[in-house]
Amino acid sequence: MNWNFKKMWPTAAMSIAAFTAMLNADQHKYKDKQQPMRCDRPSICGPDMGMAVTPPARPFTDDACCCDSGEFSLEVAGFYWQATEDGLEYGIQSQVTAPTSATTTDNAANLVSASYETPDFKWKPGFKVGIGYNTTHDGWDLELLWTHFNGRGKSSIDNTGDANITFVPLWSAFSPAAGGDTDGTILFASEASTSWRLNLNMVDLELGREFWLSKMLTMRPSIGFRVAQINQRYGITYSGGIFGSTLLDLTDNVEMKNHFTGGGPRVGLDTVWNFGCCSPCGGNWGFFGDFAFSLLYGKFKVDQEEYTESPAPPFDTTAIMETNDNFRSVRGVLDLAVGIQWTSLFNDSNYGMLLQLGWEFHQFFNQNQMWRVNRIGDSSTTAHGENVFAQSRGDLSTQGVTLTAKFTF
Repeated sequence: MNWNFKKMWPTAAMSIAAFTAMLNADQHKYKDKQQPMRCDRPSICGPDMGMAVTPPARPFTDDACCCDSGEFSLEVAGFYWQATEDGLEYGIQSQVTAPTSATTTDNAANLVSASYETPDFKWKPGFKVGIGYNTTHDGWDLELLWTHFNGRGKSSIDNTGDANITFVPLWSAFSPAAGGDTDGTILFASEASTSWRLNLNMVDLELGREFWLSKMLTMRPSIGFRVAQINQRYGITYSGGIFGSTLLDLTDNVEMKNHFTGGGPRVGLDTVWNFGCCSPCGGNWGFFGDFAFSLLYGKFKVDQEEYTESPAPPFDTTAIMETNDNFRSVRGVLDLAVGIQWTSLFNDSNYGMLLQLGWEFHQFFNQNQMWRVNRIGDSSTTAHGENVFAQSRGDLSTQGVTLTAKFTF
């Protein structure tokens, strides 16, 4: 199941419009029974404690107050995040003498002062775009937010000419042909490179209510729905060592895809700890701390293949492995954010502005569903080896700095 997020926006916008119309239709029916509205208190400086318990905290502009109607908001955010994932180790660097022939490769099995090599995860920009509506129904608000991010990771090693280091591949199911000089040898390489790519799209639909818990503290519980598409590609290339012997002279290529698409309920709690001065200073400062958790039911599509390629024309390729795995499952997602914010009304309180600068963190549990497949046990006369399958499970996470601007009108 593929999601086209661009085509989803018109449908989602129509859903919001229908829902907000229903809420506004109730405002006159319940007007006399409701607690004082937000227009009855100072705009951004905290509630009159003589008012109802947990009075709404999100201020209305003057236009919304005089017309007894809701108001819209537009949100834009830019961020600089790093995406990382567990279980992507692609080889082991061992401080042992590199084998010099097929008959001395037993030394490659020794791990001395060894270290695992993982991709170098890069920092990359991304964005969020959202639209919201503050209803007149008890201070409820409705928000739709799209998050887009492309993560990257890559690395390489080159031990060519260094006789004191042996690199052991962790993802190769390659086995030299039986009967040759390399028959039954332990795999080792002198060069390796990786490329990992992440394409992340999330759409969140939230219904929340922000209210004053005290003179300086607000909370906003929310319920909603999240749809997420998480696509990963991981490629590894091994060369040199046993792959670069005079009889083989090959490049070993491992290519993997790990795609997930799903949706499910999301609950959250946002808090703002206000400090500093209010009007007439020009705004209100505060620390914010947000938390949310969602459960996504969706489908994994995992494809893996491995092939060797001759470095010289006609660049012959030989398939070693080709597998795919499609299954459905439930995955959890944890969202956290902390930082500082500034809010204000301007142009005679006809418009509102919110600016936030914070650190954001997302944990996508058990997203790595790729398998490590290795060939072991080939004899020196016949290929009696077997494939060993190891689960390469791990969590995916994104974290970094986010700058958000929200305009209310």
